[in-house]
Amino acid sequence: MNKHHKRYVVTGLLSAVILTPLAVQSVRAATTTEPVAEQADITNWIANTPEQISANMSRQNINLGDLNGTRYVVQWGDTLSQISAVTHISVVKLAYDNQIKNIDLIYVGQVLILNANGYVPQSYSYSGNGQGVA
Repeated sequence: MNKHHKRYVVTGLLSAVILTPLAVQSVRAATTTEPVAEQADITNWIANTPEQISANMSRQNINLGDLNGTRYVVQWGDTLSQISAVTHISVVKLAYDNQIKNIDLIYVGQVLILNANGYVPQSYSYSGNGQGVA
């Protein structure tokens, strides 16, 4: 085997070793019939405590003493009721300000507007109890 032939063989083998896991992962993702939302592992989901949510807000540079249109990015384990406990903004107000009809349905990455001021019209309706998350 000459020098150039060996180089092609080694390059081919290294390419196969590097690219095979990527190809397998792509095939697995393309052949699943589950919707993306159902692919997440929620079997170990536990609601964040107010302390954890407060720490998340601190990392996002949120001043809890000045919540006038502040944006909060929902984290894994957050619930509206726990966000409410930390911000002292009612679950109903959080839902109203963020146009959430099912208060048990918030998503990781969703941006919530935290606004301590204002009111919720009596006609505003919603479902859920604020304890869940998707």
